[in-house]
Amino acid sequence: GSTAGFHFIGLDDKTTSPLNRIQVGISPHLHADIPRRVAWLHATADGKEPNRFRPLSFAPPATWNDAGEIAYSPAEMAMPCFMPEDAARFGATWQCGGGTVCTQLATVSGVRTKLAQCLLPKDSESMFSGHPCLTGSIASNPAQPFNDRYTITGQFAAFAPSISRAAYTCRPPKIGVPAGIAYRGC
Repeated sequence: GSTAGFHFIGLDDKTTSPLNRIQVGISPHLHADIPRRVAWLHATADGKEPNRFRPLSFAPPATWNDAGEIAYSPAEMAMPCFMPEDAARFGATWQCGGGTVCTQLATVSGVRTKLAQCLLPKDSESMFSGHPCLTGSIASNPAQPFNDRYTITGQFAAFAPSISRAAYTCRPPKIGVPAGIAYRGC
């Protein structure tokens, strides 16, 4: 249920207004974290030291075994991933699956890790509207975080010069899509 915009874990009951109903009873983060919590509980119940590692909130679901080893599921389309040079700093990580590749979307001043997502290769026949298409850099302003600035540094998909029904064009960030967005007329 929920109260005044605060949603509690679990499904809404019958008394919750349909105007204030959440569609999913648990978040994707909690769903992915449940196997870790179960492994923790089993280790504790068996008198063993539980694995205290906690994955990043954007990690895909993983299998946690009794030896404390973690086997991540492959990341799906548009899920975050680590570029190879960053992955080494995070221990066991995951790979992109489903015909996607880890594609850097942005760099941020003062942050060593690159922001990347599992996306289609640039010449993929499976391109779709909504797919990111631009790379950029974010200049952070610690004194006024709302004044961070985004600069486009490249384009990696949706190369059509104009909107058409046959090819994808890359819509710019100024319309509210930070990494650009592939679009094709219906």
